[in-house]
Amino acid sequence: MEMPCSYSRLQIVLHWLSAAVILWALVTGSLLSVVDVDDAFKSSVASFNVSLTSLFIPLFILRAWLAFSPSPGGRTFAASPSQRLARIAHCAIYVLTAVVLLTGVLMMKEPADVFGLVRFGPVLTQPELHEWFTRLHIGSCIALAALLALHTAAVIKHQMSGNPVLKRMWFEQ
Repeated sequence: MEMPCSYSRLQIVLHWLSAAVILWALVTGSLLSVVDVDDAFKSSVASFNVSLTSLFIPLFILRAWLAFSPSPGGRTFAASPSQRLARIAHCAIYVLTAVVLLTGVLMMKEPADVFGLVRFGPVLTQPELHEWFTRLHIGSCIALAALLALHTAAVIKHQMSGNPVLKRMWFEQ
């Protein structure tokens, strides 16, 4: 994965859309698992999250394809050790996001209704597989949250030290 000096408008939109969907799903999913709330509320938020992340899957595939496709004539950074580490961290975020999305589908025990547009699943019927994919989903969510916290901390560190990395992921470049 090469790290370009700037991103296309589509890449920027997909980045911020991904951030919003992933953070929403991670935060609300985590809260629903630890906070005691009304079952109807819990069910409606969980259903919304399934719908939202189901619609997000094709956008994530597009985002990953754009990220890993070589850009014709695009400038790239020299590969210093810190830049290689950043590249590895970004790749890990993509891989973990893919695992979270895939395990989210594979752990479903009931059919999903995507905002009344499409109904699908469950993909698997064996309870032991549901349990295994649920554990993998939870672990992947925790790892993804940790990597996203590290990613955010790195952006803040760079911004505060005078390296405006956030500017590359903004519309006014």
